[in-house]
Amino acid sequence: MTNLRAFLLATMTAIAALAIPAGAASADCSLPGGSDATLNGTPQNFNGTFTADQKGDFVQLPFNVDPGSTGMRIRYCYETNNSTTLDMGVYEPLTGGDTEWGMKESRGWSGSAVKNLGIAVNGFSDAATYGSSNATRKAYVSGKTTRAFRPGPIPAGAWAVELGLGWIPPVTDDPDGIIWKVEVTTTTDPSWSDQPYSPDPYVPNVANAAAGWYDGDLHVHGEEEPGNALMSQTFGVGFGNPPAGNGLDFMTLVDHNNNVARGEIGRYDQSYPGKLILQGTEVTTYNGHWNSQDSTQLADFRSGPILKNTGGTGEVLTGELSQVRGPVDPSTAFDTTRSNGGWVQINHPTIFQSAPSLCRGCFWNYTDQQTDYSKVDAIEVSTGTANFPGNQNPPSVGANPFLAGAIAFYEHALSTGAHVAAVASSDDHQGGDAVGVQDSQVGRGATAVYATELSQSVITEAVKADHTYAKPFGADAPDVTMTASSPGKPSAIPGDSLTAPSAQIAVNVKNAGAGAARPGSYLLEILKDGIAVDSAAITSDDFSHTYTAAETGRYSFEVSRTPGTDKLVEAYSSPVWFTQADDPPVPPVLKAKISKVSVSGPAKMKKGKKSVYKVKIINSGDASATGVKLKVSGKGVSAKSSAGTVAAGKSKVVKIRLKPKKPGKVKLTFKVTSSNAGGKTVKKTIKVRK
Repeated sequence: MTNLRAFLLATMTAIAALAIPAGAASADCSLPGGSDATLNGTPQNFNGTFTADQKGDFVQLPFNVDPGSTGMRIRYCYETNNSTTLDMGVYEPLTGGDTEWGMKESRGWSGSAVKNLGIAVNGFSDAATYGSSNATRKAYVSGKTTRAFRPGPIPAGAWAVELGLGWIPPVTDDPDGIIWKVEVTTTTDPSWSDQPYSPDPYVPNVANAAAGWYDGDLHVHGEEEPGNALMSQTFGVGFGNPPAGNGLDFMTLVDHNNNVARGEIGRYDQSYPGKLILQGTEVTTYNGHWNSQDSTQLADFRSGPILKNTGGTGEVLTGELSQVRGPVDPSTAFDTTRSNGGWVQINHPTIFQSAPSLCRGCFWNYTDQQTDYSKVDAIEVSTGTANFPGNQNPPSVGANPFLAGAIAFYEHALSTGAHVAAVASSDDHQGGDAVGVQDSQVGRGATAVYATELSQSVITEAVKADHTYAKPFGADAPDVTMTASSPGKPSAIPGDSLTAPSAQIAVNVKNAGAGAARPGSYLLEILKDGIAVDSAAITSDDFSHTYTAAETGRYSFEVSRTPGTDKLVEAYSSPVWFTQADDPPVPPVLKAKISKVSVSGPAKMKKGKKSVYKVKIINSGDASATGVKLKVSGKGVSAKSSAGTVAAGKSKVVKIRLKPKKPGKVKLTFKVTSSNAGGKTVKKTIKVRK
């Protein structure tokens, strides 16, 4: 482990040296890209300076789009000093009575990935043009929409560019702040609208009708973040069979702060029978990342204040920035996702927490109150490679240094009383091609989810029910089932609750013996509130173990492997919530036995004349017969009567007066019903012929 830590420190130092340029910042910045003859609108330019105290703000720059426009090019630049980061998104005119630009008007968000982009009626460049290099994938293509932005009609009116001030260097590094520029040029040229975009969104379907455990990657990125691998490559690696693929049953395609890929899923999902592609968005705030899964509405990622330029084009002065909304907590955005049918997943909560410059906003830097774990459905206990340093060759046997912190974060969330699912994800951006120290292929890790069928709605229900366990190494990790049971009680799997005097926890582990995908000594541990209370060495590929829980707590399992000296987690589960409580004593059933019913009255009745019948009820039981009721039915007659209470060993006579509709002999049925003190209903029916 000492060598691993030294390697990690050296790697982080090297990355930091690359990320932070030496020397002072340049005095200006130059807009990228050259001229484009198809752009015939008048450029609208903005420039200004941002200082350290504005870090975390979002600044909107309104611009005008004339009727008949077919597209636009947007370019921006900023000084780079100490990893300065300005992100960028675009909004179309306000709709539906909105008074500020929000997610309904979003045309996309590319972060800081591209500085020269187009938005058109036309769709995206083809796969060959997009290419395989970072340069071609982020290149501006005239007449096409840049990935991360939504193609389609270009409505006339007031649009806005929005700059997210992700990182501004401290005033000690740059007392004058950083200089920035934005240019917007529209066009009416037909080359921007000669191939109108037609979306092909996900259509709800059942990929597999069987109930069971399904393996999925809940955090995968696609090409709608320019620079990432093509979706076809990502799906091929994730869904493909080993050794070329990683054997997933489903995956969620999430991109940072945009949902553009949702219009593309339908082009791919039918190419992978029996597999499921889910829709989501990674909501990237400057204090933490989370996935908005399966929501019909894009969640607002702007946790900081939103400011709008009121001074028009040209230089943007601080005094011309009007605040349109203050900062908001993530729990507010969680509400949007949950109220629109989706669920919330906190991503990589402790990654690079001690070195935030290596991954801006990646670790969860919100308080418990700002988060409100009762609104969180899942937490990544493992993100990216399970061993460190990732896809290096030969592979390392060291554990991912962020795993222990993420598990501790998860257990803390559970300690608040929140029911949250444990999940593992790859966070893959390059379809398996990236080989950095923290990179992992799509499908490594994975999450096992118990669902009654493989469909988007049922996977959503299953994760919300916490029917999950994390597989940091991927779908080929050992398959584990855990069931908690007690006589006379419904059994419970991870995510369920059980109240009983005690619980038998039965765990079965498959493929952790001689047939394991990765060599090493495998160990099963039963955890109570995240701490091991029982363990057993796994000795076969079909291994079973039981443990008796006699104390209230959260009971889960961990399966680990030790190929050398480091312990590597292969499986980590959501808990069964067990409450120890003795069953209440069963009260004795007090019987009110109706031992005899006798009837006296005339043998014949005359039409229209009342006849009186006496019904004698004898209670020979051990409790009072309360609320005794009689129901009489017969040819042409009907009546109801109540006898009140008939005490044990006593009798009561009830008179019933009948007035027939026609004369004749009497055939009566007397139904006597009583409810006694024990709650039991006693019935007795007799037939009397007169």
